[in-house]
Amino acid sequence: MFLPDGKLERPSLGPSSGGTMVINRLYLSDRTSRSKYLTDTGADVSVIPLSTVSKHLPPASLQLFATNGTVISTYGQTLVTLDLGLHRVFKWSFIIAGVSQPIIEADFLRYYGLLVDIRHGCLVDSLTKLHTQAWYSKGIILESRQSIATPIFIGCSLSSHLLLKLFQPLGSLDTR
Repeated sequence: MFLPDGKLERPSLGPSSGGTMVINRLYLSDRTSRSKYLTDTGADVSVIPLSTVSKHLPPASLQLFATNGTVISTYGQTLVTLDLGLHRVFKWSFIIAGVSQPIIEADFLRYYGLLVDIRHGCLVDSLTKLHTQAWYSKGIILESRQSIATPIFIGCSLSSHLLLKLFQPLGSLDTR
């Protein structure tokens, strides 16, 4: 909306009436598997659903936590090769987890120099200068407590997660 002082009014990001919130999610498609990957710049790890790998893996000791504190079970790791249509392939270690959709984390994007262009709905490769079209999926969260199961931290408590964030170079595991 255009305001009389010449500035644009930003759309409300808070909950709408009745405790619901409309959210937008940006997805990329792997050309090889035709899987849709949620691009989540707030996720600390990349995950792939257990159902896409095998349904008979034993649980691993690593636990992930969603933004709402829910525990996300894990079942190991797998190397995933993605073809996002950028004239190069991307290999990354994904955690196999009890999630409903694959999620690409911020470190993946940073490592490969991929830029998320929300305005134009695409992913830009800073190396090749190519871009690939992404798409938005709109959803509604009925209550803010029912957040998406996006893995944001690993371990046994929020305080240990915050310490790892503060001292990230000391706590980082380079699995690439």
